[in-house]
Amino acid sequence: MTTQRPNVVLVITDDQGYGDLGCTGHPWLKTPRIDAFHDDAIRLTDFHVSPLCTPTR
Repeated sequence: MTTQRPNVVLVITDDQGYGDLGCTGHPWLKTPRIDAFHDDAIRLTDFHVSPLCTPTR
């Protein structure tokens, strides 16, 4: 067991849909920095949230 605490960064953007990034398939938007972050990140793809503004997008 490790005694180091994990580093966690939670990124929440407002008013952005799933397909609004190059890494999620947008045909002409270029988002190279976010795409690189996406490639090394853990993505939550199956989850449930309460119907508040930002978390439900």
